[in-house]
Amino acid sequence: MEGDVGMATGNIKFPGTIRVGGSIRAGFTVMAGGILEVEGAVEAALLSADGSITIAQGIKGEGKAVLRSKRDIFAMFAEHTVLLAIGDVHLRGPCVRSQVKCNGRLLLDSEKGTLVGGQIRASRGAAVQNIGSPGGVATVVSFGQDFLVKDQIEREERQVAALVQKVADLDAEMFVLEKKAAVTASAGPLGAQSQAATLLSRARAQKLQAMKLIEQHKLRLITLRDRYDEHVASEIVVRGTVYPGVVLESHGRRWETRTEKKMITLHFDPAQGKIMEKL
Repeated sequence: MEGDVGMATGNIKFPGTIRVGGSIRAGFTVMAGGILEVEGAVEAALLSADGSITIAQGIKGEGKAVLRSKRDIFAMFAEHTVLLAIGDVHLRGPCVRSQVKCNGRLLLDSEKGTLVGGQIRASRGAAVQNIGSPGGVATVVSFGQDFLVKDQIEREERQVAALVQKVADLDAEMFVLEKKAAVTASAGPLGAQSQAATLLSRARAQKLQAMKLIEQHKLRLITLRDRYDEHVASEIVVRGTVYPGVVLESHGRRWETRTEKKMITLHFDPAQGKIMEKL
């Protein structure tokens, strides 16, 4: 399509490839069943694609832009944006105060490719010009683990928590029903006795089902946590400078520096259980 995605077009959803000749304005949504290509820029918008997403210019997200790709994301730069990709995230310029989650690598390809602020979770690591800033802007980079598995763990944990709450609610309900059943059994009419017994039986069956589901989710959590503990081959390559204020994290281990580090490559060593400089 020609021109911008905005008031004149409204939101766009198409099962195949979408090519936008202009920019995507703030507040609008574009969802593609194939690849998504934008010849202009992206503002505070939602973009989703089953294929790769390519932005010819940059993303000024204003803290509201979200880009989701089942493959790779390409753009000139990203500011105050959430970038989610199953593959890699490629930026030709800086990544500023953004949230990045990818199961590939974060690649900032030029001399302007500085990573400043935000939280990065890149399974296979990153290659950037600089990380952080002389002012000590907090920048966190996690790597070396499968973060899609981490998402699954968090979903399972939320489901377990909801089921545990359901069991607690059913226990409270059964406590009340048992009292009612005791009263109706001694002095109540037969209809009331039958109703109380039916409600109590139903609550007990629901509790049993919820407890079975909790056990199923807990078994899945054991498998998922084992997978998340597995190490993913990865490294953090910095062509320029790592500044104080930067935290690298992998498998629960942290690496920080109090002085500027130049032209450094870091990786997680499973044998020693820590993040180390690659010599």
